[in-house]
Amino acid sequence: MRQYVSKSAPDNSGLIFVEGRDFRHVRQVLRLSAGDMLPVRIPGGALVQTTVCRVDDAARRVTLQLCGTAGGVVVESTRDAPGLPAGAAIPF
Repeated sequence: MRQYVSKSAPDNSGLIFVEGRDFRHVRQVLRLSAGDMLPVRIPGGALVQTTVCRVDDAARRVTLQLCGTAGGVVVESTRDAPGLPAGAAIPF
């Protein structure tokens, strides 16, 4: 399964910014563009679904937006977040 392991947690708006070497990986290896879905492993181990909402090739920056419920992220499976049932929301 293709997924991206993020070094940073989402900000208060639910955005993850990908830059530098990770930009190259997301853009050229995974070949993602705006509108594509990408599972992301965030710090803490949870696997969350994101959408590529913006690609800025000039600035070498990809913006990922979390998918899920208002005020949180839906847990993919209990393996991804031990102690939480599948479908539970993780606040960010």
